[in-house]
Amino acid sequence: MIFFKKIDVVFVESPLQALSAIEAVHHFKLNPVLLFVRYLPESRSQINNKHMDTVLETNVFSRVIKIQDRQFRIINKLQTFGLYLYFLINRSNIRNLVIGEWRSEWMQRCVGILRKDTVILCDDGTIVVDILKNKLEKNIRWHEVNTNEKSRIKFFFKYLIHKKLSLRERQYSKFHLFSTFFSECDSEKVRITHNPWSFLRERLISKQKEGIYYFGSKYSEAGYFDQSVELQFLGSVFKYLCKKYPLEKIQYVPHRDDSISKVERIKEIGFNIIYLDQPAELYFIKSKTYPKSVNGAFTSAVMNLKWIYEPDEINVFSFPFNKVASDKREDVVMLYDFYTQHNFNVIDII
Repeated sequence: MIFFKKIDVVFVESPLQALSAIEAVHHFKLNPVLLFVRYLPESRSQINNKHMDTVLETNVFSRVIKIQDRQFRIINKLQTFGLYLYFLINRSNIRNLVIGEWRSEWMQRCVGILRKDTVILCDDGTIVVDILKNKLEKNIRWHEVNTNEKSRIKFFFKYLIHKKLSLRERQYSKFHLFSTFFSECDSEKVRITHNPWSFLRERLISKQKEGIYYFGSKYSEAGYFDQSVELQFLGSVFKYLCKKYPLEKIQYVPHRDDSISKVERIKEIGFNIIYLDQPAELYFIKSKTYPKSVNGAFTSAVMNLKWIYEPDEINVFSFPFNKVASDKREDVVMLYDFYTQHNFNVIDII
């Protein structure tokens, strides 16, 4: 397909990125919009892809092109290379570019190929705090932190894309951050537009607020600490919430990448487990009630649900920093500093 008129393009690869991009399309009045969405292999994340399909039912995009990752890497490489050539041919007809993940290689390669002066960068969870403070404000270029390649074949492939298709004779794009986490005055170096979730909020109706929810994440799975530390932490959270709400069930909402074995252990603590068939940001629009109490550690659900549903209470529970893996400790401390600076109720329980 060759473009015959100016068009806006969006790249995403997670349900939250897609939700943030929908808000960006609505806020910046982009139209027509072509969405490229990358799906994970079904064997790795069936839940992720199901959530993505639910998000895309909002139907704000003129056309959706699904990129399905395959089991064989060579097929994925060829598919991605074809995508790069596609944008090289159609570069002059693309007006605005929105991406969902600064760390994504294929998105950054496309940024280089399309050569836009400004690229809108959406939230993809709490990582946006690190991206703003340690990458964008320090003017770190993506390729500068992704050039250590041991494989000669991979190096040649990336050199071809990097030098021949994208970065030759051009200036770098500037990122315009569209974020729930930050407002316009939070940075003097990076242009920021706050995302108030206005598109989703327009769909809200009057409902009663009920339920005590704790939103989990893949902390031990991602190597922040051992699972035993996470379970001990959650045990303390459960005791705290039970004491505060003795007549309420304490609901644990697993992250889509939480391991099944870990969730079973969490159930043994006493939590009532609720699996959502869609992102939490969308789930409560269709549920009978909105959340009364939103709880979590460092998870994007806390921030997003605060803006969308305005629960009566929001609690951020602090992990013991001395038990966080040394290579991740600085990032965790930075996140809790962010919550404190933005007046969240941060609770130390261990």
